[in-house]
Amino acid sequence: MLEQDLILAGGTGVLIPQTDTTADDFTGSYAAGFQNFNDYFGSDTCSFGCEWDMVSAGSMSSGTLNLTGMDSDPLGSLNDTGTPAETTGDTFMGTASADAGNAGRWTLPLGITVNTDETGTIDMDIFQASGTLLFWMETDGEGVSLGPLEAANFAPKALHMKGKSVPKAQAKPTIKPKR
Repeated sequence: MLEQDLILAGGTGVLIPQTDTTADDFTGSYAAGFQNFNDYFGSDTCSFGCEWDMVSAGSMSSGTLNLTGMDSDPLGSLNDTGTPAETTGDTFMGTASADAGNAGRWTLPLGITVNTDETGTIDMDIFQASGTLLFWMETDGEGVSLGPLEAANFAPKALHMKGKSVPKAQAKPTIKPKR
């Protein structure tokens, strides 16, 4: 989807069919990411707003999401000194609550630990397209985050993914002319 209003031109999004809203299917290993825009410390630190990015992997079990990953904080919005940083081993954890009135929607206070001592919580809503594809977005007033949560319990088996060339028969089908 592409927003084409003159006032808000350029907004984009995706439409994904919701094929599974079963809570039990939101379990197992997941890879996750989001991009966050914020002004945590006011305009003194980031005159045009701050941004940080997260990628991680972990699991969802019994309603609790545990992820470990890395953050890129190019404008220093995750520390009170405004120092840009890239960190690894950061943790993201929270217990999701299903929304009884909206199947496939969850609320999640996401606890974040960066550099083992920088901690905070952001409120996220999770929307379940299926047991293997979910999206989350921040719902508090502190910032705007959005990104995917995807099942990580699969392994691509295509030949080209293993560094091998694709056989000619696979790359281009041969059609024999009729005589």
